[in-house]
Amino acid sequence: MMMIILATMMFCRTLSTSSVGYVRSREMLRENIGNEFFDSIEDALAAGHRDVVLASGTHDAIDLRYETNVRVIGEENSVVSGGIEIPPSMFEINPTLTKRAERDVYTAKNISRKVQIQKMKENGCVHGCSGVPTLLTFGDTNMVLARWPNLNVTNERNEYFHASNDTACGTGCVALDNTEITRERVQAWGNETNAFIHGYFEWDWADCYRKIDSVKEDEQFLNVTLVSKDLNPKTNMRFYATNILNELDTPGEYYVDDESGDLHIIPPTSEDPSKWSEGPIFGLKQNVVDMSHSINVTVENLIIKHGVVGLVGTNVSNSLIQNITAEHHSENGILLTNSHDTTLWNSNVSHTGCGAMRVHGGDSTRLEKGNLVVRNCYVTKFALYKRTYEAGLHFSGVSNLYEGNTIIDSPHNCILGGGNEADSNTTSAVDCVFRGNVLDTCSYEAADTGAFYVCGQAGAWCSSVKCENISFSHSV
Repeated sequence: MMMIILATMMFCRTLSTSSVGYVRSREMLRENIGNEFFDSIEDALAAGHRDVVLASGTHDAIDLRYETNVRVIGEENSVVSGGIEIPPSMFEINPTLTKRAERDVYTAKNISRKVQIQKMKENGCVHGCSGVPTLLTFGDTNMVLARWPNLNVTNERNEYFHASNDTACGTGCVALDNTEITRERVQAWGNETNAFIHGYFEWDWADCYRKIDSVKEDEQFLNVTLVSKDLNPKTNMRFYATNILNELDTPGEYYVDDESGDLHIIPPTSEDPSKWSEGPIFGLKQNVVDMSHSINVTVENLIIKHGVVGLVGTNVSNSLIQNITAEHHSENGILLTNSHDTTLWNSNVSHTGCGAMRVHGGDSTRLEKGNLVVRNCYVTKFALYKRTYEAGLHFSGVSNLYEGNTIIDSPHNCILGGGNEADSNTTSAVDCVFRGNVLDTCSYEAADTGAFYVCGQAGAWCSSVKCENISFSHSV
């Protein structure tokens, strides 16, 4: 029982060994060690333990909904994962696809028939964190669906091509100049079954995805017609084409064949599958850690990975979230909404497809304070899929404090909230204080926006939002 005794030393308060439930990791389960410990948090809670320690290693998703007076703490390198690994043994080199790629392409057969992944769908151009495909990661790399132009792997930013500057082809159509660069490539897009264009179709502050229907050619232009006819793409609009097998050509890209279910990847590493320490991982779980409707719950010292949302808490009260790393999620890192008297601090969020942290609490219509605190958090590499209106920190509510946070590398807003960005039952930001936050390299991809953006359209409003000692670094 030495491991239990050591685990109790991590707590601030004095605990007897009988009060702690120790949970073994997936690795311990596979090796059949630690049999004296619990196999899951649920088992430990069911046995009456209110303090639970997760052993170093990987654990399944955690459900703390409606829990009261519970503390969950991880040992060093305790990972909570909502993903499923595709074992290296399932991959074989694909000679046909390798011929046109920079490096070897590997294929795993029938994967999408065995694993229920979310396919890419069209989304909204302003508030559009929907239709996001299931994220595939390889080690610490977010894989991207095969595209052109390719992602800039040095800074993980998009590269864009431009539509024709001379003509537009009307609603639901993108006109490209017919050149040696575009001709053969773009014609091939029309033969794909589920190809998309991501672009700033009408405005330089609103991006979205639209499915390609067909490509029509004349002597001067290539007209890419879209399935949806809701947009009127402008001349010279920025875009990239994605989810295209014919564009699978560079390390870090993948493609899932809708018909065969095959997964094709070019891994970031040049090693063959026999040397991979683990295979790529699909982040399947909707909420990897869910503490909604909890009271006096502490979650600390965890690495939360491989899901749609890392940590979610709706209607949380009197709780503490600390020393959390939320990374590699297809949508958001941390969502804490309609909550009060709760603190999020000393945590990191990175590599999310949409926003990083959304922390809302308090109701202005009933003069109820949120008393939320977000302190000393580090946020970077977010809005990797949906680029605009997906902030590093999204705020709303009454009497909340956002202090000492660092937010780096945003294509649009680093901080966004208030007004019509608030929750439906708050519709405002009142007496919220921002103190000592650092914003660096914000709004680098969008126009008509700001690093710190308070939105008050549509009759919504903000009152007494205080900013103190905000530091704006270069490239904002």
